[in-house]
Amino acid sequence: MAILEENKKRFLAVTTSPTLYSLWAEISLLFDNVYERGGSHYALPAVRGNKLYVFVEQPQTKSVRLDFIDLRTFDSGQSKSLPLPSVINASPARRRGNLCAFIDDENAYYGSNGHGVLVFPLNGDDPWTLTTKDGLPSDFIHGVGSIGGKLYLGIGEMQKESWFVSVELKTKTVEILASSTAKEGKVPFFNMSPAPNFDPFFDDANRNRLLFWVSRGLNDATEKVGLWSIDGKTGEIAQVGNYNCYGYWGKLTDDGDKLMMYDYWRTILIDLTDNAAILLASSRHPEMVIPGQEKQQPLCGDLSFQMAAIADGYLYGGLRYIPSSSAERWGRVPLNDPLKREYLVRPAALRWEPYEILALPDGSGLIISDFNTVHLLKFDKRK
Repeated sequence: MAILEENKKRFLAVTTSPTLYSLWAEISLLFDNVYERGGSHYALPAVRGNKLYVFVEQPQTKSVRLDFIDLRTFDSGQSKSLPLPSVINASPARRRGNLCAFIDDENAYYGSNGHGVLVFPLNGDDPWTLTTKDGLPSDFIHGVGSIGGKLYLGIGEMQKESWFVSVELKTKTVEILASSTAKEGKVPFFNMSPAPNFDPFFDDANRNRLLFWVSRGLNDATEKVGLWSIDGKTGEIAQVGNYNCYGYWGKLTDDGDKLMMYDYWRTILIDLTDNAAILLASSRHPEMVIPGQEKQQPLCGDLSFQMAAIADGYLYGGLRYIPSSSAERWGRVPLNDPLKREYLVRPAALRWEPYEILALPDGSGLIISDFNTVHLLKFDKRK
């Protein structure tokens, strides 16, 4: 059942799973831009520490702002709106890869579709932009991350040249490290066709490095793709491993020592302490996770996942039985006993077409976002 209180902000949903457990969730509407005049393009969430940040792009005002919510007290606020820089041919259809954002200790970075990078200082200073006027080779940003005082960007339009770029944040000095069409480069992402994507990026704080994924769509038969790292002290860029996953989405686990990567066909879990990987789910099982190694059976058996996150030993997400696509339910799977699944039926009152799902650092629930709303699901398992 689903209960909607009078203020239309809080829900309670309960279901009984096949394992005789119930998974309860108090569902709070943290952010809703649907009712603002003209709506919004989307709301992209990110979590750092105990704060949820939501980047809100609003085409009707041609601006972006950064909302933030303290997940302990639920105090909220927002930054000043930053007008989108005027550029030529900013077509939504030309974006390469996913919507992208990154947050470090000083700034929140938003990679836009044809408007460069929008930077929001967390101390409340005025936001600012990086565009082709500052030396970027293109204003189409498909990947963004930072470490050691530098911003690293994946840049380029779909089916066109792509670049891997660094920016010195204090001076805004732009350095093109590689171009997909060049014959050589400072990093090995040159002379690649089709052009690669550099996305997503991850803050591997336990090893003081920035991680990023390199992919080329359905043509990944090259040693240059997979997981790469940037050392926080030396700036050295090196490959962590070449894994059999297109890597459209990814999440670090709450302890920071594992990275889950997934695409439309498979979900893999990489142990960042030794770079080993296991197959969590696959519609093509068994299959090889690391080139040259034996094929693996998926740990989670006949499940696939629509958006997912890992925290507190659980894999959370939209659970779907293979090959059926109609049995989708929200719930979680304990990784030490993956056949014991707990389900939460999606309440009809929520308009979810999820774009992003994040696990709370303590594993107590989920942040789920569609293009306009952000919900918090606080879980409580009961017999």
